[in-house]
Amino acid sequence: MPSIRRIILTVSSVWLAVAGFTSALGSVNGKPFPNLVDVTIDDLQEGLRSGLFSSVDLVNAYLARIQEVNSTLHAVTEVNPDALRTACELDSMRVTGTNLGPLHGVPILIKNTIATKDKMGNSAGSWALVGTKVPVDSFVAQKLRKAGAVILGKTNLMVARAAVVWRPHSVLRSLHLVRRSGSILSPAQKNNLVGIKPTVGLTSRHLVIPISEHQDTIGPMVRTVKDAAIILEAIAGFDPKDNYTGAIPHCGKIPNYAVRLDVEYLKEARIGVPYNVLPSSNNSEEMVAFWNVIELMQGEGAAIVDASWADASAPTSNTILPADFI
Repeated sequence: MPSIRRIILTVSSVWLAVAGFTSALGSVNGKPFPNLVDVTIDDLQEGLRSGLFSSVDLVNAYLARIQEVNSTLHAVTEVNPDALRTACELDSMRVTGTNLGPLHGVPILIKNTIATKDKMGNSAGSWALVGTKVPVDSFVAQKLRKAGAVILGKTNLMVARAAVVWRPHSVLRSLHLVRRSGSILSPAQKNNLVGIKPTVGLTSRHLVIPISEHQDTIGPMVRTVKDAAIILEAIAGFDPKDNYTGAIPHCGKIPNYAVRLDVEYLKEARIGVPYNVLPSSNNSEEMVAFWNVIELMQGEGAAIVDASWADASAPTSNTILPADFI
């Protein structure tokens, strides 16, 4: 796909924040803990439900991993001092029969442009904003907490060019250029993750420090499509403090995205493929996998249509973005 200069603010699940993390928790009664690199929300919820581990265990494991690698990767700006307390409270709720949903007790990292009213700062990658406090949580942070997520900390970024984040798979390459193709799309592509860049207005930008009022949007970066669907449902919705969210269809009602993750629903799908901007060679591993998926979807009843467009390489976003700085 062509470069899209849309600055996207990211909510990312903590198990994706650091690569190479296998299992820091060992086992209980001979039952191994899931591999925390590839673990899904369903895996975590099964472990929490069965008592294999607690939310406190997960928070401790991820905090240990952050401490181990963060001095090299610079991925996390700060951890939440209240994360363990929150995890303990959520564990207690589970014991008494209260379950807030699929994110209950799951540790989450959010980007340091998403404001929180707690002991963490809200610097957005700027030294000038270090220690900044806000009177209330951002709308997205509120929704994550309501869904039962444990906000573990905040991730680094380059909004104010104050930091360089290194790629976990190659510490010789930084991620500081992800802004040129989107702060969800680029790192997801480079690290084999699933990222969803929602239409502007599906998720609120209230108390999110922006680059562009007209292009910023908040979305998940996770390991699987289902995890992305779960988190997107949790953070999307109408917010009276962000008028863009007033355009959400169906009176602002957010569907259960994960329910439709079944091949049966491909029979209703119409999928556009931008043939004219795909790589000229189809022999790479990536493109072979791409065409295999297209064939699979078509076989399940999806309509595959040519979505080529003549102006694909036009510098649209690069032209529009400077107007937001006037």
